[in-house]
Amino acid sequence: MGRKIGWIVLLLCVLSGCNNEKKVEKEETSEKVVIGVSLPDEGIPRQKEAGERIRECLQDMGYEVELQFAENKKERQKEQIENMIGGGCRLLIVLAEDDVGIRAALLQAKGEGIPVIAYESSTLGDEVIDYRIGFEDGNVGRQQGKYLIEMLGLEEGEGTYYIELFVGDVDKEKGQIFYEGIMEILSPYIERGNLMIGSGQREQEQVWIENGDGQQAKYRMKNIIASYYAGEMDLDAVICATDSLAFGVVQGLDSSYGGAWPIVTGQGCDKENEEILKNGKQTMSLYKDSLGLIQETGELVEAILYGKEIEEPYSGDFTIITGENYKEIVR
Repeated sequence: MGRKIGWIVLLLCVLSGCNNEKKVEKEETSEKVVIGVSLPDEGIPRQKEAGERIRECLQDMGYEVELQFAENKKERQKEQIENMIGGGCRLLIVLAEDDVGIRAALLQAKGEGIPVIAYESSTLGDEVIDYRIGFEDGNVGRQQGKYLIEMLGLEEGEGTYYIELFVGDVDKEKGQIFYEGIMEILSPYIERGNLMIGSGQREQEQVWIENGDGQQAKYRMKNIIASYYAGEMDLDAVICATDSLAFGVVQGLDSSYGGAWPIVTGQGCDKENEEILKNGKQTMSLYKDSLGLIQETGELVEAILYGKEIEEPYSGDFTIITGENYKEIVR
C-alpha cells in the first residue's frame, strides 16, 4: 500500500515502512478483531470522554475494544501497550504527549506488524507510529488570526490596534505549533504597525503560560494591565490559545481593566467558559467536532485492517462559537 508523509487535516498522516501490517479478511473468521486503545490519564475529562467514545464507536462497528488508562504513568502505559500486543490486539490507538517511556512498546508493535495510530499526539515520533489522526494545532492559530484580522477590519491594512498574546498547553509542542500558526497570520500586520503589542512581549517564551494554567494567565493579564494599560491606551484584543487561558484572562480583565472591552479568543468550548461566551466577555472559541474525529478514526481503522483506500477527510476548518450560536452547535 502506498504511503504519504505529513499531516492532512483533520490531520491524517500515513507514514512509510508499514508494508508488513496485518490485514484482516472479514470472511476468514468469526472471531472478534481486538483493538487496543491506550490513553494516559482518565482523570483528564477530555481523555476519558475520548476513550469512551472511541470504544463505543468501534464496538458499534463490530470490534472488541481493550481500553486502558495509565494514571499518567509512562511505565504503566508501556506495560499496558505490551499487554495489548501480547493479548492479540490487531491494531493500537495511542494518545501520549511523547514517546519517552513507551518507545520500546511502540517499536515492538511495529516489529510485529501491528499498526499504531497516534490519536491527537503530534509529538509521537514518526518512526514509532504508522498513522496520525487529530486536529492540526497550527490551523487553530491561523483560524484565530484570521478571525481577529476580520473583526478589526484590517484586510485593507488600515488602523492601529493593541493586542496581547497568551500561549500555553500541557503539550509544549502543541503550544509551539499554535504560536507559529498565529504568528504566520499576525506578523505582517505587526511589522506594518497595524497591530501593536503594548507589553512588547512577542516571543514565545515571553507569552508562554506553563501547562496552560488559567490562574497564571489571570495574574499575567493583571500585571500587563497595571504596567501598560492603566492610562489612556486601550487593549483591543487578547489572543488565547485555549479556553482555560481565556477564562483566566477574563478574570484578570474583570479585576483590573477599565477601558473598552477587548476581543478575547479561545479554543475548546470548555463548559467553564459557557457563561463568559454568552455574556460576550470571551468573544469566540474554536469548536473541534470530536464526534466527527472519532468517526474518522473508526473509518481509518476499517481502512487499515481491510486494505481499503485511505481518503483525505474534511478541510480542517473549525467552527467559530460565540454566545449566539453556542447552544445550537456545542454538544
